[in-house]
Amino acid sequence: MFWMLAILASAQAPATALEPSSSWTLSSQDDGCTVAQGYSEDHTIQVGFQTTMQTRPAFLLVRASKKLLPAGIGEAQITLDESKPVSVHYGSFETNEPGVRLIKFFPDEATMTRIAATKAIGIGVNMPMLKIANADEAIKAVDNCTADKLVSWGVDPNIYFQRKTASGNLGLLFDAKNYPKEARDRGISGRVVLLLKSDKIGGITDCKVVASADQSLNVGSCEAAKRGTVKPPVDSAGQPIASYVVVPVVWRHP
Repeated sequence: MFWMLAILASAQAPATALEPSSSWTLSSQDDGCTVAQGYSEDHTIQVGFQTTMQTRPAFLLVRASKKLLPAGIGEAQITLDESKPVSVHYGSFETNEPGVRLIKFFPDEATMTRIAATKAIGIGVNMPMLKIANADEAIKAVDNCTADKLVSWGVDPNIYFQRKTASGNLGLLFDAKNYPKEARDRGISGRVVLLLKSDKIGGITDCKVVASADQSLNVGSCEAAKRGTVKPPVDSAGQPIASYVVVPVVWRHP
């Protein structure tokens, strides 16, 4: 699902910065939202922001030629306007397009606030400065998309924005021995996104499938998830509280 955000520049960026070739485009995924804009005729260079229901706040996304972006994981320098560069942790991902790489940056809250206000951004040492207008509105749009998705799932988005969701590594539950029987028999693989309700001691009290590649994966996924426990969040008094957690699961037929 796509919306175009017609956002006009309201301040000046460095004259040498590359102009965007598209307006901000917002899209909704199974477990999050993304907003991005392109910087070349074929949009090979893109900058944007992404949320997933497992994390908060948004990531900074950069997509460009492998020649322009670092590989692996580590720290890279980000320049905002003409200020001193800041170091930000990142992880890189290969894409289906030859020669193109995607980077997710994980800025802290203070750096993200600066990014929201910047008029130009530079990534690393090889990429040119990029003009970026109204990043704050783009981040608001991706947050609103995330909130709408959570409401549609029947949960309070404030829990997410206040970082009061449960946490924990449930990945080991979704192994070959717990593979959904109907999907195994039919040779089905695919991705499922689960919304798990948890109590104040971390037990899973309810499971809802909010996205699925195939219905044959659904029942078995919830059965496996309910065997797990999570770490409950705490209230202002430090007491554990009931909450929820969103868990994406990828089943690969053995």
